[in-house]
Amino acid sequence: MMGSPTPDRSGVTGVGQAGFVERHGLYTPEQAAAANAVARRIRERGLRTVRLTVVDQHGHPRSKSLAPDVAIAAMSNGLDFSGAIYSLDSGNQVFVPAFAAGGGFGIDEFTGFPDIVLVPDPDSFQVLPWADSTGWLLCDTYFSNGQPMPLDGRGLMRRMLGELGERRLRLPGRDRDRVLHRQAHRRTGHAGECRLHAAAARCERVRAWLPVPVGGAAGQRGRHP
Repeated sequence: MMGSPTPDRSGVTGVGQAGFVERHGLYTPEQAAAANAVARRIRERGLRTVRLTVVDQHGHPRSKSLAPDVAIAAMSNGLDFSGAIYSLDSGNQVFVPAFAAGGGFGIDEFTGFPDIVLVPDPDSFQVLPWADSTGWLLCDTYFSNGQPMPLDGRGLMRRMLGELGERRLRLPGRDRDRVLHRQAHRRTGHAGECRLHAAAARCERVRAWLPVPVGGAAGQRGRHP
């Protein structure tokens, strides 16, 4: 069963497609409730800006900074965003024949260099401690027909983890850190152990900030968990 946040009543227009999230069933009921809670927090905290962020295939964050009411509307309507970010190399140069059929990727929806639609993940909401009155939301990406954008890193991760789950396998996660820690201790002694311990601690901090959950309604279409 899918859910939808309470329809936005801010009067904001021109953001995404009206009712995009509900129409394509992109939120679970739990996420819809979380979206409503995020909207309340944004207003109660008096935030002036909310950054909607997606990470490209090179690991670079791409974002738009929005007024609070526009960010809230995006949790119902999505947010139009340039799909060109997936056609750029790490030097921001186009590396595919962008106007060829399939956009150079063999993906029908990419024909014609189209925009994509960002859908915020309400469970990722943070108030940034280093930016004044600024919130932050990670997003998943979709085509305008509601289909998941197959090059989206978060969606790809969910699909891969889903396939592993179907085979009753899982990524080793934190266990892998501990194994590497022991190996480093045997091979390089105390100094290497300390360096690896610090690196593992940084990884844990990144995991805490950038969760990629995989349960719930992710399913075959790569939706939000």
